[in-house]
Amino acid sequence: MSIGSDNYPNGAAITTDYPHGGIKDDTGVGDGTPVNKLVYDDIHQTFRKILLLSAITPNGLPDNVTNGYQYNNAMDALYKKFTGVKYVTGVASVTLTSADYGKLVVVDSSAGQVDVILPASVNLRDGDAFTVFNNDINLVLVRRTVPNGFGINQNYSTGISPLIIQLPSVYDFGEFVLSKGSGTAGTWYAANLRASTAPLWVSPPTLLNSWTNSASPFKYYVSPNGHVSFEGLVVNSSSGSTVFFTLPFAPSYQRNIPVLVNDGTITLKMAQLTIDTSGNCSITKGATATANNGIVLDGVSFWLS
Repeated sequence: MSIGSDNYPNGAAITTDYPHGGIKDDTGVGDGTPVNKLVYDDIHQTFRKILLLSAITPNGLPDNVTNGYQYNNAMDALYKKFTGVKYVTGVASVTLTSADYGKLVVVDSSAGQVDVILPASVNLRDGDAFTVFNNDINLVLVRRTVPNGFGINQNYSTGISPLIIQLPSVYDFGEFVLSKGSGTAGTWYAANLRASTAPLWVSPPTLLNSWTNSASPFKYYVSPNGHVSFEGLVVNSSSGSTVFFTLPFAPSYQRNIPVLVNDGTITLKMAQLTIDTSGNCSITKGATATANNGIVLDGVSFWLS
């Protein structure tokens, strides 16, 4: 809904040049278009909506060369044209810089997983937009390192959870806009995430310290807002509670989760699965898996922050 210049009181006459009328000056006898809410509020609300859609919070300062142009940044974020193309090929990890803002980042994942790491907080600008395109068959993981991480549509004022956008296969893309949070100067979050990908379960091809996958292989999934889920059964050729896998991202504090362990007896027993702040996964308390027996990981889930 909108008022429309056709409906302004004391509006300018409809002409060929102005088929919907417009604003008319006052000649001094009260015959001009009034300065009031009916005439001008739609304009202000439209500009505010542009900021909202682009996830930019007004900084309370006038737009100028010194303070920056937030409305211009907002429209760039919503209706941008790419300023160029950045090709990422032949590497397992790439860190974007300020020179990459506004570019289409095309990632060649033909040789394996590629991590795309976003710039440091000090190099970010309110309204920066990123588009990452996976051009081959392996996983592309868009993420931040800690501290000063991102959450999707959340504002972590002191959080250290990394932003994680998984692009699992050819022609998947992720597009999002960065916005300054209301907390400390280093607080940012990602909004307006658009991704063409379905949830991706990752099954690691190899595990650590003689641990192996069973007929129900270990796999994990990380949602865009940082929720991790496990499934499967891992077994070890010898007894022990060594680390069986290290996640490529870590929780902000250690997670201790009850699981079932087969210790070689008829019944399953309880144990404690620990995921430490380095992402290492191991049994730290309770029953341990004996030789050729394993850990049931179905139902394990936790937040990264």
